Amino acid sequence: MVQPGTAPGTPPAGGPARLRLLDEPPSCDGRPLTGRAAALVHALALAEGSPVGQDELVEELWPDVPPGHPHQSLQTVVSRARALLGTDAVARRGAGYALALAPDDVDQARLLSRAGRAVAALEARDPAAAVALTRALPAVPDGGDDIGSPRGAVLARARTALADCLRARALGLDALGRYGEAAPLLRELAAELPGDEALLGHFVDVRITEAESWCLHGERV
Repeated sequence: MVQPGTAPGTPPAGGPARLRLLDEPPSCDGRPLTGRAAALVHALALAEGSPVGQDELVEELWPDVPPGHPHQSLQTVVSRARALLGTDAVARRGAGYALALAPDDVDQARLLSRAGRAVAALEARDPAAAVALTRALPAVPDGGDDIGSPRGAVLARARTALADCLRARALGLDALGRYGEAAPLLRELAAELPGDEALLGHFVDVRITEAESWCLHGERV
């Protein structure tokens, strides 16, 4: 897959996120998240602020054999997570719990927001905004060891958002006439998404532009 870090520029304002679920290992304020506390935080992050019921969380945290007193055991895990994230970060909502951090405090939520806004900017024919929103994209682990877990689901969603960002960036650069920057992104994305006709069409156009420039000037655009 196209690797992040190829999008130059200053990262979006706001500084580093407090909760970094896209790091290996995940962390909050520099302290690593491990064990069931990490699984709980990832499960809540997937809900994007909506509450998750206690029974569902028990199934996520103990997928094989539930503990003898599941709700009490869950409360112990919640206490551990609160000790790492802050007392108010894991909020009780009705019969469940929710992640009560602001979206800008969570790196995965930031990436999802950037992807949505970049796609919307491209659809609104504002390629400059799409390119600006996709500068300095984060790396996303492949999550091969986390398939089937809350962390695996978080990383899968983040990889989809990253792909959306890269696609919006490539098409935005092409629309702005920045063919030299667009070409490598379009080339790799077209190989990964052979059914994406828009990408393929823009990639062919860029190759034609490169060929014409080479013939006329003896150099690539």
